[in-house]
Amino acid sequence: MRKLYILIFILSFVQLFAQNKDIFQGRIVMNDSIPVSDVHVQNLHNEKFTTTDKEGYFTISASESNALQFTHVSLQTTHRLLKATDFGTVVVIKMRTLIHELEGVEVQKAPDITAQSLGILQHTPTQRTYNEKQLYTSRAGGFGFIALLNKISGRTKMLRKVLMNEQNLKVANYIIDNMSEFLKKELNLDEEEIRYLAYYLMENPEYHRVTQNKESKTLQFMLIDSWLQIQQEANNESE
Repeated sequence: MRKLYILIFILSFVQLFAQNKDIFQGRIVMNDSIPVSDVHVQNLHNEKFTTTDKEGYFTISASESNALQFTHVSLQTTHRLLKATDFGTVVVIKMRTLIHELEGVEVQKAPDITAQSLGILQHTPTQRTYNEKQLYTSRAGGFGFIALLNKISGRTKMLRKVLMNEQNLKVANYIIDNMSEFLKKELNLDEEEIRYLAYYLMENPEYHRVTQNKESKTLQFMLIDSWLQIQQEANNESE
């Protein structure tokens, strides 16, 4: 009988531990410290969802490698790819204020200002084609998202291969043509960032499969996962 009690205790402990690993606890803040209530939290893998309380806290069913999406009417949509270290503690997630465009405001195109019109150059600089510009900037370097992709993927080498593989280009073009609106809305990417992300992912066999089968929902999940992984690599590079 004593052995039976011990066995029941062990099984209960294991079950409790397993349940805790399937629960993610977090807190949403803005401006580094202000708690945000009524944030909609959704697990994109199991479609579970919840909302934050008045102190910004929430719990949700999740496991390692799941992607969570955080939405609020006045904040930018945020995503997080869960790691094993995220469980067993309360993870603080920061959200940014959503900037709304003003209706009825028309932006006039400013006149072109060139080095010649300002008197800086007395000659006309060399005009490069689009691909020449891309190759030049990849060698010269840059800042932000594009510089990150240069560092991770070796963009100069990638650009030299762009026209060599028609199937890869089909994948990139499919992402650009069919996922641009989704990426703008969910990840706040601009057109140039979307183009570079598509080129960065176009050699991945999984992206070949889902684009060929036109699995739009799966492709959306994969793009979010890939974007979150790029952000993680960027954080690791900066540490």
